[in-house]
Amino acid sequence: MQIAYKHHSNHLILERSADEIRLLGLFPEKAWPREGLQSGRLMQIRLREAPRAGKQADTADPVPSQLALVSMFEDNRVHGELIVIILKDSVTGLLAEVNYLLCSHSPTIRTWLRVRNDGSTPILLETVHATILYNLAAGAWSPGLDRTYVHLWYSGWYGEGQWQKLPLHEVGCLARWPLHQHSTAAEGGWASVTVGMLEDVETKTIWYWQVEPSSSCYWEFGEDTEGKLYVLAGETGSPGGGWNGQLAPGEALGTMPVTFGCVQGGRREALTALGSHYQNIAWGLGRGQKNGVSLVEILSAPDLRR
Repeated sequence: MQIAYKHHSNHLILERSADEIRLLGLFPEKAWPREGLQSGRLMQIRLREAPRAGKQADTADPVPSQLALVSMFEDNRVHGELIVIILKDSVTGLLAEVNYLLCSHSPTIRTWLRVRNDGSTPILLETVHATILYNLAAGAWSPGLDRTYVHLWYSGWYGEGQWQKLPLHEVGCLARWPLHQHSTAAEGGWASVTVGMLEDVETKTIWYWQVEPSSSCYWEFGEDTEGKLYVLAGETGSPGGGWNGQLAPGEALGTMPVTFGCVQGGRREALTALGSHYQNIAWGLGRGQKNGVSLVEILSAPDLRR
């Protein structure tokens, strides 16, 4: 069964069957998803077995049981409509709360993840990524690599910078940007990796995303096993990064928010949508309703007027 949330001119589409719920993607109204697209997990969580006394942690990636749907509800906030999805692993006791806030004044969606150990033994979290978007640029008929472009912000050594539009085949089928502090080295300067965009020139649609500033965050885009484009974004850990965090029974972890959205047009329209989103968040803070958003997050957002 498909569950579609209309958000401005887009649809956030989930697929539910029995106690499982998956994300199909975010689609503009003019490019409704065609049949045959595969849905995927709402988040990426990798676990490792907690070490016992006198023993090292198991180096193999354990396979936790399926995160089953516990409940799903909606709530109206001053910023927009909030969708909350709660899942649980019956073996480890890991509880995951996925939040999607549909911004009322922008086609932008703000998402974050909270995980809690409801079990009786510690859980080692290796990687927690809060957002996965599937089936990007899936509404056209020509090959994806021939009609898609990536937009990245490159800042120079003395603070000057500019946006660059790169054909996806030049960037590569899989591009990863680990982030430490605020930037990573790139040819000819520095690439700002908190914001990224993927443009489909055939359908004149652009998807955008931003990992809000933190000491360690990560995003990547590439092709999945079905040849469809995806974006993964999050804060805690990175594939192969070796990060481990232990959750004792009763302890919880929350990720920094990730914003994403989709608009008709190009980079200017995407930046306008992001700017409207942050104005909406700031307006809500001014009314004294934080909804889990701190003023530090708003003030540390990059200048979107460029």
